[in-house]
Amino acid sequence: RIEERLAEQMQQRGFRTLVGYEPPDGEGEPAGEVDLLASRDGHLFVFEIKSGYVRQTLEAAWLHRTNTLRKAGRQLARKLAALVDVLPGEGILRDSLQLEVIPSADQVHSWIVDTSIDFDRQRFSGHLKVSMTEVLIVLRDEAGFLAEDESFDTLYPDGFSASRFAQVIEQEVLWRERPNTAPLA
Repeated sequence: RIEERLAEQMQQRGFRTLVGYEPPDGEGEPAGEVDLLASRDGHLFVFEIKSGYVRQTLEAAWLHRTNTLRKAGRQLARKLAALVDVLPGEGILRDSLQLEVIPSADQVHSWIVDTSIDFDRQRFSGHLKVSMTEVLIVLRDEAGFLAEDESFDTLYPDGFSASRFAQVIEQEVLWRERPNTAPLA
């Protein structure tokens, strides 16, 4: 499963992860299963994982955006709201993620992670859509593979941290700080 592979990659970077957490049903529509939760350094990452492919037609791309990604954004909003409600009283969940305190809003990152690159960097119901490829490149600090020379050493000059990981993704650092990028074939 995609969620489990990403969880393993994150664990290698010191994250605590939980795959398939189901918050208790509150009022209204059930939140449903959270694909992946990850925490480190007081930051909480909430991922809605989508497995897609590059669409071959405009109609297929439009359907992916209007159906799959919009729905993913709404799902993520419900799941995040349920987590915010349950986290203060859910000691077992906090313990499994090693969250000593409830993260502040700026330390909670909710992303739609899609195996497709279609509509990257767009927001759906306020949640960033990012490709699995970008997440893995940033997580593994492999941005140097995108440069023609050795000038792009690391995304983490002060060492890896959850806050820098989030910053690189959310502020498009990978795409702004690439010197001498290799031309696409």
